[in-house]
Amino acid sequence: MDLVDFIRARLDEDERIARDADGISRDTLLDLYEDLIQSRPLDGQRRLFGIFIGRFTSGRMLADIQAKRRLVDWHTDQHDLLASARPTVGCRCYDGWPCTTLRLLALPYASHHEYRTEWRP
Repeated sequence: MDLVDFIRARLDEDERIARDADGISRDTLLDLYEDLIQSRPLDGQRRLFGIFIGRFTSGRMLADIQAKRRLVDWHTDQHDLLASARPTVGCRCYDGWPCTTLRLLALPYASHHEYRTEWRP
């Protein structure tokens, strides 16, 4: 598995989770949060957790995943163009392959068992 395959596999996993969570209504999430509040006093951590739930919806996660996929595709296309010695516009990833951008996209998954230390930026 190369770095591009690794990133795409992690994004596929993230998408499955986000789509599964998309079936959970915002009201249900708020009810769960309300249960947490009622079981114990609202402290700073519970308040932050509530903000987190409200902010990072499945829709936002899916948009983030799509943007990352577009970056991966674009960098892969640019690499292919550079390798074929055709002129290109846009990304100038002349720092070797895989480029720093792809290495950075993989970094949040560094604890995954398939992540390779040589991919570190």
